[in-house]
Amino acid sequence: MARRSRAESRLLVEVLRGWSGNESGGVYAILPPGCLVSATTRLFVEAVARAIKAGWAR
Repeated sequence: MARRSRAESRLLVEVLRGWSGNESGGVYAILPPGCLVSATTRLFVEAVARAIKAGWAR
């Protein structure tokens, strides 16, 4: 049986270990131009934006 990659397992993977988000700069979501962004992608970006704003409000 073949081993599934992390992407195929559909699990979240930490990619910026140790990053706390306190640095200046920001977090950017780069989306293709036009309205052909999937609903899943749009909802994910909106959820991340809400989570960041909620954390900054504390």
